[in-house]
Amino acid sequence: MAIQPTIRLAGSEHVLRFQGLLLPAGLVRGNAEFSGVVAANTPTEVLFALADLTALADSTKRLPAGVYDNDVPAGGVSRPDNTVVGGPAGDFSLPLAISSADLPEGKTWMQNIRVRAQEASASTAAPLIAQVYDLLPKGYVDTASTGLSLNTGTPVVGVLFSLTAAGVAALEEAGVPVVVEIEIPYTVQR
Repeated sequence: MAIQPTIRLAGSEHVLRFQGLLLPAGLVRGNAEFSGVVAANTPTEVLFALADLTALADSTKRLPAGVYDNDVPAGGVSRPDNTVVGGPAGDFSLPLAISSADLPEGKTWMQNIRVRAQEASASTAAPLIAQVYDLLPKGYVDTASTGLSLNTGTPVVGVLFSLTAAGVAALEEAGVPVVVEIEIPYTVQR
């Protein structure tokens, strides 16, 4: 797997940082790997598990369980099951457009996802990433059929990236360097 989360930022229970290389799709889908064929200037999903999949018990590389608390859904709505997909924008279809009809959906934590991402190349003269759709993340729970399909039960966030032609070439050669921060804010239960 390309990138595992680094240790949580000092004092933060809400933010995980990933720093490393985005890679092309492998035989087993893993963190920071594109989900399929990548074409220049075309949004393609990259998934990030919100825990170190090589050390699931390491609490310094995952968010506390309370972040994913879904005990108080708005308006008394029943809780969605673990196979639901959700996010801040409800319409996940292409072409990507946000409208007033795109209401947040899914579990509470999925609706609150915030993503910050940037290319980590030494030079910005020839960018490798054309665009990061940081306002349109998707939340999953990793089951046998959703998320990374590894059945770990770990929350997973999908972020759409568009690469430039140079980025597609770099992806095939060695990967595309990025820094991604995923934040799951929550309200403390009282």
